[in-house]
Amino acid sequence: MTRPAPASVLCGLVVALTSCSSSPPVPIRAQTSEAKLVETSSNGTMFAMTEAEFEKKAGVLRKPAGLTPAARFGMNLTIERQKRNWILDGDMKTGYTLHVDLNGDGDLGDDEARQFAMEEGKPTLRFRDGAIFKLVVDWVVAPGQTKKQLAVVRYATTRRTGAFAIPRRTLPLSFRITGMSGVYNAKHLPLSFDFDNDGTFDPEIERYVVSEKHVNIDGRSFGFVIDERGESVTLTPLADRRPDRAILKTGFPAPDFQFVDLDGKTRRLSDFRGKVVLLDFWGIWCPSCVEMAPELVRLFETYHARGFEIIGIEANDPREKVAAFIAQRRMPWTQTLESDKGPIATLYRVNGWPTAFLVGPDGKFLAATYLGEVDVRAELEKLWGYKFS
Repeated sequence: MTRPAPASVLCGLVVALTSCSSSPPVPIRAQTSEAKLVETSSNGTMFAMTEAEFEKKAGVLRKPAGLTPAARFGMNLTIERQKRNWILDGDMKTGYTLHVDLNGDGDLGDDEARQFAMEEGKPTLRFRDGAIFKLVVDWVVAPGQTKKQLAVVRYATTRRTGAFAIPRRTLPLSFRITGMSGVYNAKHLPLSFDFDNDGTFDPEIERYVVSEKHVNIDGRSFGFVIDERGESVTLTPLADRRPDRAILKTGFPAPDFQFVDLDGKTRRLSDFRGKVVLLDFWGIWCPSCVEMAPELVRLFETYHARGFEIIGIEANDPREKVAAFIAQRRMPWTQTLESDKGPIATLYRVNGWPTAFLVGPDGKFLAATYLGEVDVRAELEKLWGYKFS
């Protein structure tokens, strides 16, 4: 009678990458470089107000002593996810001083005053304690206004880089993370991988966002976690292989999806093959989306007979409100409803509204980027050789 082999022997016969004991996967952690500020891209303009204007919006503020009549007040200076009130005092001749309620106690008198220095002809203040960002005093035209107003422009985008040493991968995998006001793990923030080792980060193929949570590298799936301050990034091998994500780039196939239109009919993007289709991710709550509606109506009226279609993916508004809006604005094209985290928005990795993708008759992207950066009119004129009037 043959005796069973001991468990230890059987374990030794198990093929590579399996284990008799369900040991947890070993995380791969990489430290990042020192944060560097992105000097070319501003992240918001905060307009200065008189004290009376400020009090109407935010109430009475405890002020530091010695303010001059030139002092102006403001709010919503974001520092590490907290919005702070501030006072800007001075002028171009004497220089500017900033008082910020850093500790959030409503008293700007117990916080250190900071002096602006001139950089490239503009008063500039750099913060390097905790969050790294800079503020620039400028005169800016506010939305709906015609005259310039005193404002503080914020530059708070920072980047860190690093590289992973991944087992069975010949070269280290370089990566780059982007933070805002000292925070790197907010859901919308990007993490980019240099998959092809060319020293650059392709914005459509190699760019991920924190909310995606996993990435496929060399046929293996990893979860990723970014430290809140961006000091490290961790990859954890996943037991199950995740599907490769779609490449949202001009010339690549647009991923197919199923939806139910406002008439209750189940449809697919592939049903529109042979047509030029604009995928319009929009919402009534989005001012830029509403502003685009008349232009889309004109484009649809001009090119629909030539084979132009629009699929509107409306986010977060009730059916009755959407139906009334599109009837009033005479938007006769196909519409569907979902949340801003719905399956179509997730598939197309939509993080801002409006977002648009233009799909050609062959089902491949003619243009794949934000609507404000895509000249849809020019694309259609180029395609059909018909000048829009």
